[in-house]
Amino acid sequence: MLLSIVLPAMERYPAGVFARMDLRVHHECYHVIEYRLFNDFYSREPAWLALSPPGTAYGKGFQNLGHPHPGLVSLHAACGPEEDKTEVFGWMMTPAYALRLEAWTAFDPALLAKRQ
Repeated sequence: MLLSIVLPAMERYPAGVFARMDLRVHHECYHVIEYRLFNDFYSREPAWLALSPPGTAYGKGFQNLGHPHPGLVSLHAACGPEEDKTEVFGWMMTPAYALRLEAWTAFDPALLAKRQ
């Protein structure tokens, strides 16, 4: 049912628009996934929170510098667990970002656990 609504709407965009904003599309899509799973855009899922290293502090501003802290793919991920999950998902779904994420997980067990 959802695809019958979403796909026609997405077809209205010009060809190639999503390729130019790939990571952001997947990031925002995961917010929708979270809402569908938990009926909440801001779920504080204990299992996810337990994956971050001790001392991880959420609540920072938006920046996408890449791996600023163990367990985080970007500073935007530090805004909250909901942004952390969407950033990991967005990086996993975007080929160039996925390669960087994979490299970081070789020495960041928290990020590896989130990726898995």
